[in-house]
Amino acid sequence: LRLLRPAQSAAFGAWVLRGVGPRQGKSKHLRRNFSIAFPELDSNGVERLVRQAWSNFGACLTEYAHLDHIAQGCRGAGVEYVVAPGIRALEARDRPAIFVTAHYGNWELAALAVAHQRIPVTAVYSPLQNPGLDQRLARYREVLGCHLVPRADSMRPLLTELKAGRSIGLLVDQKVENGDPLPFFGRDKMTTLIPARLALRHGLELVPIRIQRLAGSTFRATICEPITVEPEPGGEVETARQMMIRVNQMFERWIHEDPGQWFCGNRRWPKDRPATGPNVRATPSQGSPDK
Repeated sequence: LRLLRPAQSAAFGAWVLRGVGPRQGKSKHLRRNFSIAFPELDSNGVERLVRQAWSNFGACLTEYAHLDHIAQGCRGAGVEYVVAPGIRALEARDRPAIFVTAHYGNWELAALAVAHQRIPVTAVYSPLQNPGLDQRLARYREVLGCHLVPRADSMRPLLTELKAGRSIGLLVDQKVENGDPLPFFGRDKMTTLIPARLALRHGLELVPIRIQRLAGSTFRATICEPITVEPEPGGEVETARQMMIRVNQMFERWIHEDPGQWFCGNRRWPKDRPATGPNVRATPSQGSPDK
């Protein structure tokens, strides 16, 4: 793959996974997730999104071999950066921030977007079961300029990193068994409150990052405006719930704009979770664009 240009490598990975991916076991989750997120689609429309998602995932896999080229903006690859104004962690630099993103575009580049702003950042990741492959990916990720903390034992190290002045990066679009049921595409998804509670408890900003694939191995990284809500009478937990509802709403907007860039190969909603009722205060349609 290193012998190919990044865009050629990505195209090869997309071609392979577009053909092989739909026949894999994870595709049952992709089909169900897309059917819930886009109830207006028939089976052909859902299958088209499944192929697009696998294509993007295949490109992401081959791009591990070119993360240095993407980071350095060479061989036809690169990232353009868009930064919303008024982000204290970027302007005043008096304290770190909590950055969140989804499995969208090439999500590995979210840490690069933060590091590119000269902000020390620690990203939480899920180790692979194969130690050799996990070590190889760790070497590829060195060019992203971030520290890495395994998801399984992340809380204590994250607090240590925050005390050292390092920002935290988290992927938060997946279902979390010990999360809170919050609306996502009209159904409750078990959503982690950890990013919002860390932000509230330590007086930090909660900042979403969007990574969009533009063409080939070129991307746009948008560091969005911080998520803000009024303090809730229920205290920290209820305020954190409202913040993460806003995060879910933002993810919905991104996915609606280009659903094929969202890889949802794990179950996002419990099988028996009903549609969100009218008593939920914040619904997806009330979300504001990238704010």
